[in-house]
Amino acid sequence: MEGRSNKTAQKIIIQNRVAALRSQTPAAPGAARVVNVTVVYEDAAARDWAKGACEEMLAGAGVKEVQSTWWRLDGLSDPAVLAGAVSKAMRADVIMVAIRATEGFPLPFYVWVGSWLPHRLKGKGELVALVAAPKARGFCRNRALEYLRAVAQRAGMPFLLKELILAFVARDDSEEES
Repeated sequence: MEGRSNKTAQKIIIQNRVAALRSQTPAAPGAARVVNVTVVYEDAAARDWAKGACEEMLAGAGVKEVQSTWWRLDGLSDPAVLAGAVSKAMRADVIMVAIRATEGFPLPFYVWVGSWLPHRLKGKGELVALVAAPKARGFCRNRALEYLRAVAQRAGMPFLLKELILAFVARDDSEEES
């Protein structure tokens, strides 16, 4: 029961913070405020999870107009993709990172962050982390999560975390990897 009330409280906090984003940027009288969202995701499952989380978060905050861009994590190694992702992140109201990783990120991810972070207005926007991790087995350090917290702190952005605990599935060694 306590876990459910914590999730409900966290959902309300997230929705209130996103609703507050609407008032941070002036819009023309009568124009709807557009919330810009940049999402970096690890794989198709992470993208689906991010899409659902994004829709739930923004709908709960009463946001009607959303401009979103989606970037696959391994695509950041392409210079043109990286440039586009940096440009969008510099102006995003919400930056969402959806990963399964716990040990860190590939080098292009760090280049991406290092490229937009110095150019953002301090305290503007939100950093949302969706982290899917294997079922906890005692204390396990999550370097990816630590890094994202540090990025949010350096940017002066609120850091919002949504975790998904994955059940441990034993690998079948009889199958060949492709």
